[in-house]
Amino acid sequence: MRGGDERSTNPSRTSLSKGRGYFEAHFDNPTGKQHTLSHAEHRLFNNTILFAEWTPHFQLEAEGAEDLLQYPLWAQIRGLPRFLRNEEFLREVINQFATVINQFATVIYVENSDSYRARMLGLRVRIVPLDTITLPDTIIIPKIDGDGGAPHDVVYTGGPDQCERCHKKGHSVKHCPQPRHPNKNP
Repeated sequence: MRGGDERSTNPSRTSLSKGRGYFEAHFDNPTGKQHTLSHAEHRLFNNTILFAEWTPHFQLEAEGAEDLLQYPLWAQIRGLPRFLRNEEFLREVINQFATVINQFATVIYVENSDSYRARMLGLRVRIVPLDTITLPDTIIIPKIDGDGGAPHDVVYTGGPDQCERCHKKGHSVKHCPQPRHPNKNP
């Protein structure tokens, strides 16, 4: 898309180019927004598009503006017993956890438990974190007999690439515009 071009890439979404690779999307209804954020990848003219929740404080020209965008992620709880691997339990745990940890995420979509990926690797939920820095790596799930709890790892995937050199999102080290510092040790 060229700067200023407005195109309809989805019947319920209209996109407007804002420049510097950013687009503003307007949805006809909340369901269209939820559907768009729930899917991991979108393509437009053979380019991958990553949708992010727009925050009221985002200013395109500001330094570090990318850090204010809320990217949807996949969250998965590892090591759950088979009888706890269902959509209701996963949704309940993530929603309770979100409330306890300053609303770390809003659950927007649970992957279908009948899919091959879900059967092999376990269920995962699509979330929009408010702050990716404070996302915890483990949670404690109480045991059924009431005797303490068991720690379970929480794995987050599907976020934008982050460069290990400049720590900006959207590109890898291979495509980093910041020059590589030569090794100072002889």
